[in-house]
Amino acid sequence: ENVENVENVENVENVETAENVESVENAENSETIEPTKTAEGNESTATEDAAQPGDATTGSSTASERAASGDESQANTAAVAKSEEPKPSSSPALEASSSHSASSTQQKKKKATSSITKQFMLDWLRDNNVIDIIFKVDHPGALKQASKIIRFICQEEGGLKPEVLNVIWESSNLHERTQEVVYKLICELLDCLPPAQIDLFYEKIMALPPSAYNNQVLTFIGDFTKGAMKALKDKKLEPKLFGLEIFWNVLLHSEDKDPKGRTPAAVLDETLEHMKRLLQVYPEQREIFMQRCIENLRSGTIVAMSLNLLRCIMRIYTFAELGGEIVKMDEKHNLVDSLLGDIGNCQTETEVVDRLNFLEFVLTSSDLMITKEQASTLWDQVVHAGQPDLAFKWFETVQYSYLEQNPYAKDQKKYPAFTTEVTDYLFEHKMAKLDFSSFTLPGFRMYRRFFLSVNAKHRLIRRLGENDFKVRSFDLIGLNQFWEIGLNCRDAKVALYGLSYIQNIYNNVSRKLLRQLYLKRVDFVVRCISKLLESAKDLQQLLAADSVDDVEAQFVRDKMGRCIQLLTSVLTKSNRRRSEADIHGLWTKVPEPEPTPEEADEDMRAAAVAAGAEDEQDSPEDASPADTAATGDDENAENAENAENAE
Repeated sequence: ENVENVENVENVENVETAENVESVENAENSETIEPTKTAEGNESTATEDAAQPGDATTGSSTASERAASGDESQANTAAVAKSEEPKPSSSPALEASSSHSASSTQQKKKKATSSITKQFMLDWLRDNNVIDIIFKVDHPGALKQASKIIRFICQEEGGLKPEVLNVIWESSNLHERTQEVVYKLICELLDCLPPAQIDLFYEKIMALPPSAYNNQVLTFIGDFTKGAMKALKDKKLEPKLFGLEIFWNVLLHSEDKDPKGRTPAAVLDETLEHMKRLLQVYPEQREIFMQRCIENLRSGTIVAMSLNLLRCIMRIYTFAELGGEIVKMDEKHNLVDSLLGDIGNCQTETEVVDRLNFLEFVLTSSDLMITKEQASTLWDQVVHAGQPDLAFKWFETVQYSYLEQNPYAKDQKKYPAFTTEVTDYLFEHKMAKLDFSSFTLPGFRMYRRFFLSVNAKHRLIRRLGENDFKVRSFDLIGLNQFWEIGLNCRDAKVALYGLSYIQNIYNNVSRKLLRQLYLKRVDFVVRCISKLLESAKDLQQLLAADSVDDVEAQFVRDKMGRCIQLLTSVLTKSNRRRSEADIHGLWTKVPEPEPTPEEADEDMRAAAVAAGAEDEQDSPEDASPADTAATGDDENAENAENAENAE
């Protein structure tokens, strides 16, 4: 009926417009008549009236015609005046008729429009159950158009009724395309919904089972969180976690024993990514979840996921902010102690590796350094818990990881993990007391790196590279352990590394130690012979026993071979591992020891006495040419003999 009223009003307007156009056209036609013709017609009429004064019939007819023509011209003039603008010469009757028609049109319009109000539309939509009908259609296009109607209702009524909210949410359980449209509609309504109705949608999302989560649902939760937080902020209300809490609950189900309740790996990765994006937008919520992750480390709950989330949150910070944030978290929540507290009771090797890798990230990304007690705890729990190689690799990596700078990010420097005191403590009280007979290659590399670090800091070695060095003093810390590795390690490869390193120590010496090198090499030879004799004695005892242990006997033979290998490397020049000249450009012959001052004085006096005696016995004046020639031959022969002896 309202539409019909509007159409009637439009028809009335069209009719009036057509009448106005027709009157304007008549006026234009009347204006085209020349004024002269009108004057002539008036003159002729006046002449006829004057010529026939006695003809009453003719006069009356002429007068009526004249009046009619006058009325017609006045009507045309009024129409023109109405189409253009009102003039004083217009007819009052025409003005009255036009004003009456205009007022009636306005009344019709006002009557038609006054019946379609906002309240009328709200009542009509409610009485006809339009929303229920639209959502039962299950058509994405219809739902898109309906979003404008629902938003209109929400804005005018300050929210939606609970039954409408239920209808909207239940329609999201249909096929994927409809679900996408419904989710978008919910996010668009958040800014005009009251907080209680936002919480109602949040409760329905929380009730979703883990199997319902997919990429579309997770994206909707992220968008819902942003819209809901913005709506609360605009209303100046306390913000809530919303989707962050939902994502956290999803992560908590990552290690459920029941496979039905466990979150799939693909969903976990997507959840972490969405959570990272939300925490980038809302930095005030980061500390809440970092604290939760640290509590999980203490309790041993979802450790791998908590470490992953902690790393993701910390990488949101800029490098300038990261160091201070790590120190603050350690001061407030004991971050390092939480990482080390339960590391010895980890059930899998992967969990130990995850904890150690994150500890390296924390130490090298801030000026936070591990204490002596923490280092001792880490060593005892990991090394003595049956996973020594993991600890060996970690200590080797962390010791010099701060030197590995990224050339493309010069502002991202790394920090050392240990102080000099902690490094010395670990090397002298932990590493030096290991069982070197069962040493592995990771253990040897760790010991070598700490050996160089400790002795370099005490200025006993000058480092030239990662493994290149010059010995500045033979009072090296931890040197005896290399003898243990080279001679007693049952792994032949590790033992070979140990023997090679002993050779390097005695070969790569500073110039200042050349005078001591002879005595040190003598000690080296004596030590090799002593170890060789001990091994020979052990072999005799093994062979003399009633039951011979072939494995042990073979190991003792190997020890004897290693001693001989060390002797050969020092006593011969044909060592393939060395060039003909040593690292200083000096020949490899062993230099004679320098005499003491007393010995030098005695030698000088003996030489002087011998020279004087020779002068008295054989002076050049008394010597014959033959004697002189013989003496020269004897000297040449002696020099040749000395040269052979030297070789």
